[in-house]
Amino acid sequence: MKAETEHWANRLAALAAESKVPGASLAFSYGGETHACATGVLNNATGAPVLTDSLFQIGSITKVWTATQMMLLAEQGRLTLDTPVVEVLPGFRVREAEATAAITPRHLLTHTSGIDGDLFLDTGRGDECLQRYVEACAGLEQTFPVGDSHSYCNSGFVIAGRMVEELTGGTWDRSVREQVCARLGLTHTWTLPEDVLRFSAAVGHDEQGAVVPSWGLPRSIGPAGLICARAADVVAFGRAHLTPGVLLADPSAMRKPQVDLPNPYAGGRQWGIGWSLDDWDGHEVVSHTGDTIGQHAALWCCPAWRPSSPCWSTAVTASGSSTAWSANCCANCTACGCRSRSRRPPRRSRRTSSPSPAYTSVRAAAST
Repeated sequence: MKAETEHWANRLAALAAESKVPGASLAFSYGGETHACATGVLNNATGAPVLTDSLFQIGSITKVWTATQMMLLAEQGRLTLDTPVVEVLPGFRVREAEATAAITPRHLLTHTSGIDGDLFLDTGRGDECLQRYVEACAGLEQTFPVGDSHSYCNSGFVIAGRMVEELTGGTWDRSVREQVCARLGLTHTWTLPEDVLRFSAAVGHDEQGAVVPSWGLPRSIGPAGLICARAADVVAFGRAHLTPGVLLADPSAMRKPQVDLPNPYAGGRQWGIGWSLDDWDGHEVVSHTGDTIGQHAALWCCPAWRPSSPCWSTAVTASGSSTAWSANCCANCTACGCRSRSRRPPRRSRRTSSPSPAYTSVRAAAST
C-alpha cells in the first residue's frame, strides 16, 4: 500500500503544481485503512508546510455534520424531521406567518424551505450568536412556497444548528464535539479559531496566491460552514455514514432522496438529508462540497462498497487557485476507485428545482 500512497502523493503534487495551488492534502479510505498525503505550503507568506494533520476549513461540508446532529436527536426521539421548527424554537419567525408555521427540519436539511438562504450576518462571538441570528431571520422573505422547490439555503442550517442547541442545552460548537467528534475520536476537527490555532492550519489565498485578509466566517454561520478539520478526520466522518451503529443507527436514512435536481451536472441528481446524491458508473455516490474565504472543500463517499472494496470515502484539502481545482482534483485522482463518468466537475451552487412526487413528507478542502 506504500506504493499506492506514493502514487497518489505524486499525483496530488502534480495537480497542485499544474493549477498553482500553494498546498494540498489528500486522505482516502482503502481496504479498511485510511491513507493520507500532503504537498506544498499552508501559507505563502510564511512557507509553513502542509502536513497530513493540517487543518483546513471544510466550509459547507459542515452542513452534513449539522444534519447528522439533527438525525441523532431524531433517533433519540427528541424530534422528528416533520416537527414544525416553532415547536422547538417558539421564537422562530420568517416574514410570512404561513411559512413560519409550516417549516420543518426536513425543509431545512433539504434546502426546500423556500426562505432566503443568503443571510450572512455577524451576530458576535458570544454563545448567544445563533439565537441572535435566528431572531434576525424574522425579516427573511420566501423565494417560493415551503416545500415547492429546492434552493441552496445557508440560513436553514443555522436555524437547524440553533435547534440542536435548544435540544442539547449547549452551544452548537460544544454539541458537535460531543455528538460527533468525541464518538468518532476526531482529534483534529474544531470550529473556533482559538482551537484551530493549536494546530497546523491553512489560511486562504486568492487566485494570485496572496493570503486573503480575513481568515474565516463569523461564528453565527457555524452550523452552515465553520468546521476546520484534517482530511483524515473528514474521511472518518464519511466512513461513519457507511456503517450502521458507528454514529447513526441508520445512516442510510440520510441518503434517501428527498428532491430531484434539474441539472445532473451541477453536483448531483438528487438531494437527501444533508447529502448531495449521485452515481458514477452505476456506483452510488454521496457528497458535499464547501467554500469559505479562500478555502474550498469536498467529500465523496461510496455507500455500496464494503471493506474488501478499494475505497469507502475520499477527501482532499488544499490551499490556493480556485474552486474548480477542488472539483478537478477528485475527478483526476479518482482515489475512490470508480472512474467519474464523462461530466463537468461537481460544484456547489445556488440552485432551484422541483421536488419529485415520489419523495414525500471527500472532495478537497482548498484555500484559494
